[in-house]
Amino acid sequence: MTDIKIIKERQRKLFFSGYFQKYSVATVKDDIELVKGDRDDLYLYPDIDYSDTDRSVWKAGFHYYRMELQLIKSGTDRVDNDPEWRKKMLGALRYWIEKDFINQNWWQNQIGMPLVMANLAIVFEKYLTDDLANGLKKLISRGTFHAHEGINEIAELMGTTKSKTADAWTGANLVWGASTTIRYALWLEDAELLRIAIDRLSEEIKISAEGIQADGAFCQHGPRWYSGGYGRSFVFEIAPILNILRGTKFALPKEKTDLIMMHILGGQRMMMRKGYFDFGAVGREYTRPEAIYLDYLKRALPLIAEDDTLDRKDELSEFCSELEAGIDLLEKTKYYDSIAQLCHKKNGIYIGIRGRKEGVFGAEMCNSEGNLSYNMTYGTVSCIMESGKEYFDISPIWDYSRIPGTTARIEKEDELLKHGEWWSMLETPCRAFGKANGECGAMAQFTAHDGISLTAAYFVFDGTLVALGTDIRDEAPEKGRLQTNVEQCIASDTEHGKNMARNGRIIYRNLDLGTEFVSSTAVQSGSWKKNNAALPDDAIDCKIFSVSIPVTSYGKYAYSASLDECRNIKIINNDSDCQAILVDGKKLMALFYNDFSLNFGERKVKGKKGDIILD
Repeated sequence: MTDIKIIKERQRKLFFSGYFQKYSVATVKDDIELVKGDRDDLYLYPDIDYSDTDRSVWKAGFHYYRMELQLIKSGTDRVDNDPEWRKKMLGALRYWIEKDFINQNWWQNQIGMPLVMANLAIVFEKYLTDDLANGLKKLISRGTFHAHEGINEIAELMGTTKSKTADAWTGANLVWGASTTIRYALWLEDAELLRIAIDRLSEEIKISAEGIQADGAFCQHGPRWYSGGYGRSFVFEIAPILNILRGTKFALPKEKTDLIMMHILGGQRMMMRKGYFDFGAVGREYTRPEAIYLDYLKRALPLIAEDDTLDRKDELSEFCSELEAGIDLLEKTKYYDSIAQLCHKKNGIYIGIRGRKEGVFGAEMCNSEGNLSYNMTYGTVSCIMESGKEYFDISPIWDYSRIPGTTARIEKEDELLKHGEWWSMLETPCRAFGKANGECGAMAQFTAHDGISLTAAYFVFDGTLVALGTDIRDEAPEKGRLQTNVEQCIASDTEHGKNMARNGRIIYRNLDLGTEFVSSTAVQSGSWKKNNAALPDDAIDCKIFSVSIPVTSYGKYAYSASLDECRNIKIINNDSDCQAILVDGKKLMALFYNDFSLNFGERKVKGKKGDIILD
């Protein structure tokens, strides 16, 4: 067999394995029978709303996703040996081609649909009539690096002067386009087009503003943290490409696979706990069910690991085993300057601190997702996980004025929606800097928004977080009272005491007795729709654990979170010159905002502005 035929057969096998399946059977039913349309050669699903125009979860698109599910379930034997069933499936394909449904979200027309159609073309290739083949070429090429047939009419149907072309895509969008083009080239057995697609994909695997960062993080939609969202999609789409190309003349160069491995092992693996991402890593996708669960990576990484020529294959195999077993073996601390994010994995706990600085976007609101995310965009957001499930599917029942780690006003949802276009601001008075040495780390955050300002410090070591806040100011108290939100997560075996609270195995302690520590376990209600317009409005109840510190004129806070009893932690300094702690009487950790001398006991330490001590 030639290389292109080997690759094509691998792609076909991957399809029937269910790898590319986007929706579960629970979301897109696979047992609904096709019925005839207005002609004998047209078939459709009677329960699908083909007039739906939702930009995110497009009901009309369930037509081809259901075809995909039914093909996977039935297998290649039924395609070849059941002519009546095959006639219906081809009739369903013809129905979509002739109706040519269009969504106002360009992604649905030029990425989502062509990706599936290119696979269907390979599956049905020997049964396609000329009209079906020509129709498929028109639809698929809308998402390829070749021809762009139908792009202008797509723009016209969408009511715009022009549509996006694959030439301008970046990051995960570019990988989707490459994947569509590769499948299209395999169907046509066009080696020249296959080479074009692979070369363009190879160009995109680089350090860039949108895509992989030099520190292993991943950004999309500008300089915005998306390692677990678009970065996950990037890996999910590139993994089968690496797999089907391995050992052929079309395989990607080593320097490109090295970058992919850096993103996976130096980025994504650091940002999760027991198979669940830090909720900040998935961007606006946290508003979707199961968004932080690493199911896509559980499918993708074993495909990459089949390549015996990879450097760091042992690390990748270990990560695969972790995800399969639901455990977490990695112990490391890393600061990501590209996204102002501190990640700490040690002694059975994950601690993530999300910062904000000029030149880096905060949270995102897009396609009516993430509308309530205002308080997630100015830094000081914390994600603390032991089980990994502390924030799993919490979006419907979160109180969005109480995002973990933030100091914010207590506002109702309609008030949060009035904050304006906060998601699109690159310029910000917020400043963050940090450092990690592999074992421990620290991050400083000055944040200012809506009349609120403060300086916060975060120290992580041995599975412990110590958070300090100082100079908390409120220039607009008439807008509502402030509180520092220590935690708000799903409750699990909780305990509440004076100046302490426990959820599961994680213990939170108040380290500044000049403040009040307020904790509770209570049922909260909500719905998916409140922060994602495409999802149901069904009422959801869940027991929530929360801890907060009401802000007073004192203007400070200090607390810790860990799995163990509180370490001997002494606050050495907590003001706008320096924030510092001493651990067990010997380990000094400090962040300096001005030239300043620390004096404690017989020790004296001088620091300059911007210094970080992890002694």
